[in-house]
Amino acid sequence: MYSEMPTQFAKKIKDIQSIKLLLLSATNDLFQQMGGEKPAASEAVGETLAALIVTAYRLGISVGVLPKDIDRRGHALTQALKARGMDDAAQIEQRLNK
Repeated sequence: MYSEMPTQFAKKIKDIQSIKLLLLSATNDLFQQMGGEKPAASEAVGETLAALIVTAYRLGISVGVLPKDIDRRGHALTQALKARGMDDAAQIEQRLNK
């Protein structure tokens, strides 16, 4: 039992590092798509944003944060943005409520 613990721990660390690299890669892709010479198609940007969201959930799960907790925090952030007068906060809140 104890002999498996270092292996499991190393695998967990490797998985977390892999997910973090995916987040960095998707963020880099997004910056390139939005900052290139010609505007990126909204489909490509949407795909990259979706990858960022899913990867963020994966990272949260791998470090013990439940998706419902991420959603709850998303709602709280949206409320704070609405309080500051962010115009599209209501659209974000609608998405989170689905």
